[in-house]
Amino acid sequence: MTTLLGAAFAISNGVTSALNRPKFINTKPKKVLLLYLLIAIFSLIWSIDFAATVSSLTNLFLQILILILIANYIGCNAKRLNALLISVASGASLAALLGLINVGISSGNRISYFEGGDPAHFASSIVPAVMTALVIIMFNDSIGHKLYAIPIFIISTASILLSGTRSAWIGILIALIMFVLPLVKSKKLAYIIIFVFSVITLISYIPVTANFVSTRIDTANDTGGAGRTSIWVVGRQIALEHLPLGVGLGAFPTAFDNQAIFKSSLKSINSEEIYPGRAPHNIYLSNLSEVGIPGTALFILFLYSTMSSLWTYPRKKSSIIIYSVLIVYISQGFFLDVTNRKYFWLFLALAIGCEAVKRREREGSLANSKLSL
Repeated sequence: MTTLLGAAFAISNGVTSALNRPKFINTKPKKVLLLYLLIAIFSLIWSIDFAATVSSLTNLFLQILILILIANYIGCNAKRLNALLISVASGASLAALLGLINVGISSGNRISYFEGGDPAHFASSIVPAVMTALVIIMFNDSIGHKLYAIPIFIISTASILLSGTRSAWIGILIALIMFVLPLVKSKKLAYIIIFVFSVITLISYIPVTANFVSTRIDTANDTGGAGRTSIWVVGRQIALEHLPLGVGLGAFPTAFDNQAIFKSSLKSINSEEIYPGRAPHNIYLSNLSEVGIPGTALFILFLYSTMSSLWTYPRKKSSIIIYSVLIVYISQGFFLDVTNRKYFWLFLALAIGCEAVKRREREGSLANSKLSL
């Protein structure tokens, strides 16, 4: 459904662009991203799994195309940004509620959209609801807006806790400590901390929650979380063997074979966690393994330039939400494959859209100053 909606948006946007002929703003993040796409295309030449690379390239191309269109859509009219953020937050909170209803709070299972769904990516898609609601509660003086945000925050926080997704817990904590809380005035800070602590305490009184959360923490200590630390050991072996260019975009699972497993420095092998075809569960390791040093450098530069450009955008609620959500996703990238997910690319598009707005406003002010001269 999202692919069809994306196609409809691309077609309508293309028709509008053809009629109005707007100028597409070449932001620095977009230029770096196109260079990254070029490296990914070249990886077809040395890929160990041509079909996997073609499939991943197709997905990457579509994500970048929609990113550019959304960024330009926002760049043409900054007022669209708030509407998009409220829509995403509202949809994510409905998804959170759907997960609580479908799976059941007391089931003891990890919450997702439905039974058998992916709890990790479910939690990641709920992150915008948590951060949007929290920013509204922190920085909006309207009682009506706060009353809208509080139930969204409670429902989405409960869903993320009960999803058992530790990477989301860590990412939200990092975003709060590093970015959001330091922006709050000292007088309000104590109230915000008390509110957040009270909500988490309230949720912990749900019979299954406390035991569930402690169990997820214990398993992370024992296995590194679904054997991630062992996967990374094998992944490091794959990356080192195929430097500097990698095994080809999307070919990490193919390279993760018995030979790579036995060549790695794993002291013991748990067959339930380590087996051929595993994904990297780390976007930085996957880039180093698949598109090598040049691709990884461009990918990190793209993330850095996107975040740094957003940092210079005026401190509005919209930019605070986007920045905090991206901090969560970039942090989750150490534990979860987010680069093939639409929610990650959507917020990158929103960030680049802010840069497009800033550049368009600057160009407009320069034009006006020349006109006045």
